[in-house]
Amino acid sequence: MSASRNDTSYAISAGQVRAARALVGLTREQLAQASGVPMRTVARMELDEGTPQRRTLDAIRAALEAAGVDFIAENGGGAGVRLRRSSSPADATAPAAFAETTVTALDALPTKAAEDTEKR
Repeated sequence: MSASRNDTSYAISAGQVRAARALVGLTREQLAQASGVPMRTVARMELDEGTPQRRTLDAIRAALEAAGVDFIAENGGGAGVRLRRSSSPADATAPAAFAETTVTALDALPTKAAEDTEKR
C-alpha cells in the first residue's frame, strides 16, 4: 500500500499501522474495538495481507488519529507516524470505545499516593 493523496486522507501502510499502534500502546483488540474493524482484519492489515477496503483504512486511521497519532505522508523522506502534541491525554473526538478503554486502563494504574500508603 503506497501513500497517495486523496483530499485530506491518504492510504496508510501496514508498517504505519503497526508503528502507530505501538506509539500509543494499543493492542490489536483495542484498535479493533476503537475502529469498529474486526480484529482479524486489523491483524491482516498489519501483516500486509490482501488489500483492505478504503472504509477499513479510514476507520483504522481515524481511531489512531483520535488516540494522538499523526500520519506523515511520503514526501521524499518516507511515510511515517509520530505522536501529536496534545494538552490533554484523551482527545475529545476519540470514539467512545477508545475513550472507555483509555479511562479503564488509566483507572487501573496505581497512583503515587496509593503506592506511598502501601509502602508504610
